[in-house]
Amino acid sequence: MSNAFDEIRSCGINGNGFCDLSIGKVHVMAQCVGNLGGCDCGVCVNKAVQIVHDECSYSLVGEIYLDGCYLSYSYDNNKISSHDLDEGKGGYGNGKQKLAAIVVGGVVATILLGVVYYFLKSCGKKDDDYW
Repeated sequence: MSNAFDEIRSCGINGNGFCDLSIGKVHVMAQCVGNLGGCDCGVCVNKAVQIVHDECSYSLVGEIYLDGCYLSYSYDNNKISSHDLDEGKGGYGNGKQKLAAIVVGGVVATILLGVVYYFLKSCGKKDDDYW
């Protein structure tokens, strides 16, 4: 991703305020507002890239909106290799973690439904006692 962000920095500084490029698995797009000059556009894009590095370094997809510019990036999930997943560079966990999350979610949902059923059943009995 670093190469793509380096390219977008130079594109924003030297270009017309818009740059859309893909390098390897990364797609990056930057756009500055119309009244922003080349140098100011470059400064804004550099700030956006710095925010990505500081706050979003583990995100596969992101959008940064600043006063003078916009930056979006995405890591093409279709091109993620198993080597990248083994090193923790992408993906959303292995199959065991997903299965555990689904099972825990199902148990919690079942318990909540049971509580709601019990509550409704007890409310019905109270109404029956009065008549």
